[in-house]
Amino acid sequence: ALLHHALHNSPLILAISKSPLIRQTAVGEACGKFDPEIFVLSQFDDRYDPVGNTLTTGNSSSFLKDHLWSGDMGVRRKMQNGGSIEARQQFGFQNSNSSFFQPQDQGTATLSLNFAQPLMKGRGAAYNRNQILIAQLDSTSSWDEFASELQDELTQIVEAYWTLYFHRALLLQKENNVKRGEVVLQKLEARSG
Repeated sequence: ALLHHALHNSPLILAISKSPLIRQTAVGEACGKFDPEIFVLSQFDDRYDPVGNTLTTGNSSSFLKDHLWSGDMGVRRKMQNGGSIEARQQFGFQNSNSSFFQPQDQGTATLSLNFAQPLMKGRGAAYNRNQILIAQLDSTSSWDEFASELQDELTQIVEAYWTLYFHRALLLQKENNVKRGEVVLQKLEARSG
């Protein structure tokens, strides 16, 4: 009953029981570097540059006005063999007050699929999965550490219980001896009379 109560109510046991669960999350974190990543990037540049001569704009404007917008979106993923794959869609729009920029309001779009594989550093599944393996080993060892710490704590509880039992029994024996001594004293005092 004491051990059952300790397992359910001891703050120390509750704390050490959480450690393996916390260390197990490192496995998910290590696996997470191989999850697909969605990205979106958008940039707008509105430039007004002073013009020193008419060869820049082709007209009498004193500023070259460029309006540029570009956007990228796609998905990328690192593979367990070290390679990375990426599918990307790029958009662009440009407008300028230059007479040489023809036609006005130009738009661009590019769809690309890229794969990159390192040939030396960072190549191979063993190299790229090492953090997952280390996290799994750490998670497994944390359960062994938890079992050891739990056994130590339960052993200390049992030792404290038996130490308390011993001292209680010793106290009862001393109280009984005192009572027997009082009885003997009463008998001796009665005899002396």
